Amino acid sequence: MDRCGNVVHTQNIGPYNTNASITVNATIPAANSVTISGSVVNCSNVAVTNGSVLITTTGGHNYSAPISATGTYSLTILNCASTTINYSVLAVDNITLQQSAAVSGTATSGNVTIATLQACGTSAAEFIQATIDGVPYSWVKPVDSVGAWSTGQPVTPYAFAASVFGNRNQPAGGTTGQNFNLGFAYNAAIGLYPIQNCFITYGTTPNISSSQQVNSANPQINLTAIGASGTGFMEGNANYNMLFNPGNITRNVYINFRVRRP
Repeated sequence: MDRCGNVVHTQNIGPYNTNASITVNATIPAANSVTISGSVVNCSNVAVTNGSVLITTTGGHNYSAPISATGTYSLTILNCASTTINYSVLAVDNITLQQSAAVSGTATSGNVTIATLQACGTSAAEFIQATIDGVPYSWVKPVDSVGAWSTGQPVTPYAFAASVFGNRNQPAGGTTGQNFNLGFAYNAAIGLYPIQNCFITYGTTPNISSSQQVNSANPQINLTAIGASGTGFMEGNANYNMLFNPGNITRNVYINFRVRRP
């Protein structure tokens, strides 16, 4: 499907009775294809070999392209035929945890070559730190999956609803994953906002879990920074009680986070 919901390619696949490897021979019409490419260097003007390029286009569409071992990247976007899109491109160095300034432009189809991006000067660190009854837990990018997403729908009287999340693979020998998700409503300004739900599991010793059971009256999150969508960061903290299983035990939770704003 292209960005306007039109079918670009259809192919029947399967059914299979055993594992199979296939090739999807999708032919994308030139009018629907925008390829954005370029290279990335660090503060020393040396090629970045571990990182990604974040691309945002008209309508709030977000894409991520890996940076190769030679410091280059390329991403093809399915556009609507003959439709001009606005794009913004920035690079993140996963080694130094710094990012470039965003480069913007417009395109309709064809190849777009971005001038060399220098991932330098702005921190790209993303993390969630939680202290539960005095015991620290954390999720840190790029080792963990850390970020935020928005429902795209307002929660009256607030303009936005979002969730901050942290995910880690199941630990070796464990029976549960290590996950964090905090939902809240907010406006595009720093301040105190209502927490809607929270879910935490941490499948190591001690094994703690909770199923969206915030046990404080009128729990609030304190947003201390709200950057530009897609390029800036959302920062904040909160202190509230939750009911944890096993045992249905009330524990105090303090969180501190910095994630890219959805």
